[in-house]
Amino acid sequence: MTSTPRGDDGDRRGPDVLAPGPAVVEVGPRLLASEAPRLRRSVHLVSAEHDLVELRVHQVQAFDAAGLGLLLGLHRLARSHGAAMVVVGPPPRLMTALRRRGLHKVLVVEVSLPED
Repeated sequence: MTSTPRGDDGDRRGPDVLAPGPAVVEVGPRLLASEAPRLRRSVHLVSAEHDLVELRVHQVQAFDAAGLGLLLGLHRLARSHGAAMVVVGPPPRLMTALRRRGLHKVLVVEVSLPED
């Protein structure tokens, strides 16, 4: 998990002020129920401080229905902290599953990874 600093000069902002810019959470090769605690913890931590969470899923090789449900839960978790979440770089098989279940209408999905 990587994130951007809270302020340009390291200032500490109040708890109700979110840092601008995205925080990046890398999912890894598995989007399964067993990954839920780690991903929830990561999204919880960064969404409390940033206005945008980039959930990078480009490495996902294995996923199941619980993993797809986890994406919705992470989306709700980020929103509960006042942050937006975008699912970035889904492989074709994952993107097909998102479309078949209509999740691409609920989640913000960017097909390609941003250039760093």
